[in-house]
Amino acid sequence: MSSAFFTYEYGFSTPKGGYVFLVIEATITNADDDEHGYAGNRFSAKDLETEAEFDDTVTLTDGGLGSGELSPGEYVYGIVVLEVQETGGPIRVKYDAKSVGEGEVYWVVDR
Repeated sequence: MSSAFFTYEYGFSTPKGGYVFLVIEATITNADDDEHGYAGNRFSAKDLETEAEFDDTVTLTDGGLGSGELSPGEYVYGIVVLEVQETGGPIRVKYDAKSVGEGEVYWVVDR
């Protein structure tokens, strides 16, 4: 994750009442010797205080991460937007590096 921030507006979208957008600027690099897929919908979030989980990307955006395949050494940059509750604690962001099986990467975003 390159950076992340919370906002009440992004693009032409606003979150539903009681929620805020978590905008994630992500760079994904294939550091393996095999080709691997990536996708924006592999991101999810969990509020570490309330234990609430947030799984869906909620808005289309210019520069969205999208999905595809990366050859060894290739990288991609894009934006992922999640809708999370506006109150609570730090948010743990999870990226499932593999669509099946183990391979999760975690970050914590403080409010």
